[in-house]
Amino acid sequence: MLPIPNWCGRPTNEVLPNDLVINEEKGIISVVVRKIIGNEYLVIPKYRALQGGPWSTKYLGSLHRLIKLYAPRAIKSALTHAIVKYSPHYGVPIPVEVVSNNMAHIYLCSGSNIDPIRDISKLDKYSNYKWSYTISYLVEKIGLLEINALNECIWPTGSLLLGSFRAFSDIDIVFRIDTPSCYKRAIGLVESFYKSLPNKLRSALTPQYIAREAKWRDISTEILGKALRKWQRLRIGTTDISISLVNVSSRLKPETRIFMLTDRVIRKEVYIEPYQISTADYPSLVKTSEEHIISYDGIYVPLLFEGGKVVVQGIKAKIILGGEALDAIVVGVAESKTFIHKE
Repeated sequence: MLPIPNWCGRPTNEVLPNDLVINEEKGIISVVVRKIIGNEYLVIPKYRALQGGPWSTKYLGSLHRLIKLYAPRAIKSALTHAIVKYSPHYGVPIPVEVVSNNMAHIYLCSGSNIDPIRDISKLDKYSNYKWSYTISYLVEKIGLLEINALNECIWPTGSLLLGSFRAFSDIDIVFRIDTPSCYKRAIGLVESFYKSLPNKLRSALTPQYIAREAKWRDISTEILGKALRKWQRLRIGTTDISISLVNVSSRLKPETRIFMLTDRVIRKEVYIEPYQISTADYPSLVKTSEEHIISYDGIYVPLLFEGGKVVVQGIKAKIILGGEALDAIVVGVAESKTFIHKE
């Protein structure tokens, strides 16, 4: 077992979305989604300590994955292992963690502690040298990103951040889009991919991947195939690379929005203005030609960020934002069959 990464330890710096919270008392490792209020964060429970698990960390020993994918139904099934409390903002119980250096049983693996250039040798040690190969491919071989974007806009999450990376692991990349330079680079990533890069990059959106994800969302592979963007999941060498867009500043603000869902499911075609930064908040929120779309399912974020004409099937809702009630359609919930896709 490798030593604990230097970016893991007692919480001292700012907690970032996609950081990993280690609760030694409960034997649970969770992914940070967003701040709720104060030191309380909405999280997704991902691993639990279990003898004989395929992953491991010196904090908890062997680990078993509670969820294999981030579909709403899969997350809901893992909540029995989480600290759950009712949220008046979302109208349902949500999994939470309080992250504070005053709590002796809480540790944090944080992207804020990593300098991707300074720590590249350490990242290589934990990834069997796949990190530097991935970055050099994206930066040097195809010019998809600039080297100085690594400090400001990009950092790893998942098993690489935890230090439990295995040969079969994906490399999960967080891409911040809420600063001017990172926002510009995110748009460049999308537009460059469609203009010149499809023949230089392989997509990891295999039929097997699409079938698995569609099954957990109770939708057809045809619908999901028209929703997924090729750049959101790439294959470099033998490793799959996932890219998550994140609005850090919005997710670190206390949650003040109130989401009120009805029991009415509607389906319609709308136009989404491309490249809305609010897409990368949680839940994702975009304006359309008629109302707003709210997505609790991150798999639709790349499509919402690209924008354009889409078909949406979701739950009619209201969102209270700054004292104003706005019409919305909600997708990405466990209780109903909802989706978004291109024509």
